[in-house]
Amino acid sequence: MGKKYSKEEIIKKLEESKSEMGQFYSENFLNYIGETSNEEGDYTEIIAGWLLDNIELFDDIEMISRKSNYKVKTHDGVIKNEGSKREEEKIAIKLFHSSQNQGKVFDIIGKIIDYQTPLKNVRADKAGKIDLLAYNEEEKILRILELKKPDSEETMLRCVLEAYTYLKVVDKAKLLKDFGLPKNTKIKACPFVFYGKEQYKEMQEDRKNLKELIEKLEIEVIYLEEKDGEYSVKKWLLLRWKMTKINYIRVLEYLEKYYGLPYKNPDAKGLTNEEKNKFSSIKKVSQETINEMKRIVEQCEELYSLHNFLTIKWLDGTNTRIKKYLWLQMKYEKYKELPISISLSVEKNFSKVKYYVSFEIKDSKSSSHLLEKYHLHLDIPKRENMLYTTGNNELEDFIILKENNLELKKKIQTRELEKVKLCVCIEGNQDSTNDYYDKKIKEAIKELIPYYEYVINKI
Repeated sequence: MGKKYSKEEIIKKLEESKSEMGQFYSENFLNYIGETSNEEGDYTEIIAGWLLDNIELFDDIEMISRKSNYKVKTHDGVIKNEGSKREEEKIAIKLFHSSQNQGKVFDIIGKIIDYQTPLKNVRADKAGKIDLLAYNEEEKILRILELKKPDSEETMLRCVLEAYTYLKVVDKAKLLKDFGLPKNTKIKACPFVFYGKEQYKEMQEDRKNLKELIEKLEIEVIYLEEKDGEYSVKKWLLLRWKMTKINYIRVLEYLEKYYGLPYKNPDAKGLTNEEKNKFSSIKKVSQETINEMKRIVEQCEELYSLHNFLTIKWLDGTNTRIKKYLWLQMKYEKYKELPISISLSVEKNFSKVKYYVSFEIKDSKSSSHLLEKYHLHLDIPKRENMLYTTGNNELEDFIILKENNLELKKKIQTRELEKVKLCVCIEGNQDSTNDYYDKKIKEAIKELIPYYEYVINKI
């Protein structure tokens, strides 16, 4: 997008377009990305906020009564022109083929029952085609899927509005009848976008108005993923943008209070009742803290398909002291055997407890070959909010490095440095909330994933 518009100019465009709500989803301004010229907010958030304030406008979208059958007999799941540049249509046909000709039932959406379903009654009608229809027989839900190709640059707002418009335009009773579905079948509008791509990334950002609009319109966002020619689906959950239930502050307070303290098993012989109660209390609060760490992992599994395969420990190697840090590794399942990961740690450095999200390699399991591959992350310059570090907190030789990626690359090659870790330090203050830490940690993980993927794809 070349020219930037002010909030006032965007509102004017909205007012001018509201008389044609049936075509509103196709307006170019829905794909504007970034902030307005006067920095009054993000384009998507301004538009979504205006739609929430004028939600009744969606009632102006008129249903089109189609006389012909919605079910097109010539839809056979065969791509007629492999050279066609209609990528979305070809993906839709492949998905239909896998359901209808190979019997595949997808998670959440069930079977694909049609593609390119027409909405027009006469040629002059202003309506597109439904990309895909999917029916979940167990739930009795028919989903109108608005498919976007992997490299689509359309905004999630545009996808949401197009899917919802088709839901309003279609003659629901006739659609169910033409496909032989029960009259009590529920019909949902669903953006159907690729996992990890632009629309997915938008949903990981702070899009309060967009997500409120999705909830208001009862839209269901579905993610499509392709691996080795096979397709699978995932569902976006509203819990991602509501207030977090993870107590990040409790984890920080735990390490601040118990960092390095001696510990004994409360069931050990020779302890006084006072000692037993003391160590029982430490054990209980430690286990509760580890449970909070596990909840962070569960969230990362859902958001980023990153899994933790190791036990999160709160005692040191001797089992006689509280660890000076809490640490967990997260990896893609396919690469779980590699010692390379995105890690989350809570550490006390420079007299303050902080969260660190890092791209790192576990020393004890690292060959020289893997260390060389790991340091390929230095091919990519770090972001401004990232740090290069060396050493570790356990040995108390943690150092923040000031050199740039190319300088550090040379020091690795000359063995002046053995390992350079890339990390994001998340340091709050007394006013920082659990939501603040939740947002910052998710942002940091998302920023480090490209470095992780770059390296593992080189191995």
